[in-house]
Amino acid sequence: MASKKKKASSRNGCLVVVGVLVLLAFIAWGIGQFFGVQEFTMGQVQIHDEVIDVYIADDLAERAQGLSGQTLADFPVTGMIFFFDDVEERRFWMYDMHFSIDIVWILDGRVVKTQERLLPPDLNDGEIQYMYSSPYEVEWVLELPAGGVEALELVPGTEVKLLP
Repeated sequence: MASKKKKASSRNGCLVVVGVLVLLAFIAWGIGQFFGVQEFTMGQVQIHDEVIDVYIADDLAERAQGLSGQTLADFPVTGMIFFFDDVEERRFWMYDMHFSIDIVWILDGRVVKTQERLLPPDLNDGEIQYMYSSPYEVEWVLELPAGGVEALELVPGTEVKLLP
């Protein structure tokens, strides 16, 4: 009788270990999917009479990655536009950024505010700021390499159109 209990206990222990290993593998896979390098869709945005190429970040994983890990030398587009399903205040982090950016906060297809020449943590002389918050509720955010706001003459009220 004791032998049967030992075998059952041993079998249950093995099942628990296998279950835990499967769960850990699933979690590792999920983290890789969420935080792994995203393949961004490319699109075009019209500002004034100029059309610029942008990456489109329209899901949670893409928005979380943003421009992290990009280098300016290898950046094949002019910027990245972040789309959201709702209108609210947004917070952006500069984790693993390697170049300075301009952030354009957009509501109803129009610029409401810009922040220029934001330094990534490793270029910020010890005054580290990882998070930047929108000054208003917005539904789109456009990130450009530093100087982009000035070059595109973006001011509050400027129309920003996503082209089909």
